[in-house]
Amino acid sequence: MQYAPTQSEMQHLQTLTAAERFEYAMPRLIESEEVWSIGNDDGWLIREEGDEQIIAFWPYRQLADEYAKTCQPDSAPQSVSLEHFLYGVLEQCRTNDISLEVLPVPGKNGLIIPAAKLYEMLEGMLEGGRYFIEG
Repeated sequence: MQYAPTQSEMQHLQTLTAAERFEYAMPRLIESEEVWSIGNDDGWLIREEGDEQIIAFWPYRQLADEYAKTCQPDSAPQSVSLEHFLYGVLEQCRTNDISLEVLPVPGKNGLIIPAAKLYEMLEGMLEGGRYFIEG
């Protein structure tokens, strides 16, 4: 599914807390069936905060692109299917103790969640059919 958030939607995301942006992102990841991060020729960027390694991701290219331009100008948006994210990326992150950051925006961190917990939540949403965006 191709989707581009409106400019007003992108501006509104700047006003939301990390938890609110998490709630925004989860159903959109499933509905769009793809996951975006930022990276280079070596793959997705992993940042370190203390002892923690973190990969940021977004439900739409436009959001990843805006973040990359502002915060990581030497990177570019890269995507994988939701299926590959669930059964490939999250498994690698769990194995390597890498956390995920959901929808950071310039100047604000996203919600950081362990890979196993994110997998459990997304899998539950898929199994429960609770993923359609209303309104």
